[in-house]
Amino acid sequence: MQPLCRKDGRARQLVHHLAQSARWCRRTLLNLLLPPCCVNCRAELEPEHEEPLFCGKCRNLLAPASWRYCHRCGGRLAEGGAVPGDCPSCRRYRLELDAVVPLGIYDGELRRAVLKMKRSTGENLAVNMGWLLGYCRREELAALQADCVVPIPMFWTRKIRHGINSAELLAEFLARALGLPCHKRALARKRNTIRQMELPPKKRFRNLRDAFRLRAGYDLRGTRVLLVDDVLTTGATCSAAAKTLKQAGVAWVGAAVLARAEGHAQHE
Repeated sequence: MQPLCRKDGRARQLVHHLAQSARWCRRTLLNLLLPPCCVNCRAELEPEHEEPLFCGKCRNLLAPASWRYCHRCGGRLAEGGAVPGDCPSCRRYRLELDAVVPLGIYDGELRRAVLKMKRSTGENLAVNMGWLLGYCRREELAALQADCVVPIPMFWTRKIRHGINSAELLAEFLARALGLPCHKRALARKRNTIRQMELPPKKRFRNLRDAFRLRAGYDLRGTRVLLVDDVLTTGATCSAAAKTLKQAGVAWVGAAVLARAEGHAQHE
């Protein structure tokens, strides 16, 4: 039996190497025919450029190397201001989230990129934004010790109308960057809620009350779940989803978002 196991292991290694070689050949051919370019500004990239496909300038604008934010709600903290976990946003809104890791503030180039990726033509940008979030916030996200990634779902009629759920794409490629499973269909919306940006802060929380459900067939009891969405403002959406997961037995729920909005009416 032992020789067969060795042969089986060598066979798997051979298949793995052949698959890697095939991917390298395909990538090289594509780079020769269609040189890679930045998915945000269209600047040409080097042929051997790896994901995410952003030029250095866009990467610096979209993902600040370091900035001080609250680890509980993701809000920006002023130098010498509140300590993480005890910021004005945390005191204003009681969230069901245990942690939030944002790529940056919903402003400037990051805001423009988020708006572009939410269009029906923004799939490629959304994919690479997921990679960018995973690569640039890898240490913070790894420290959360999540077991799986779950995107914030869109109501089915709205998904048909938009043609894309950017949170799903973000979650899928963030999960790949982190080496975690992605349960894209674990959560569902029970009803088509009013758009959050049309409501004042307190009504946003009421609007999302009991709006989510865990689909049949998903047993996440005792796990640590990382929710994924594009923008977090008051946190009402992610908080409602987190509450649903915890009621189903999930032990811990954090959130990874591209942007943390400052102010109440910008986005949710």
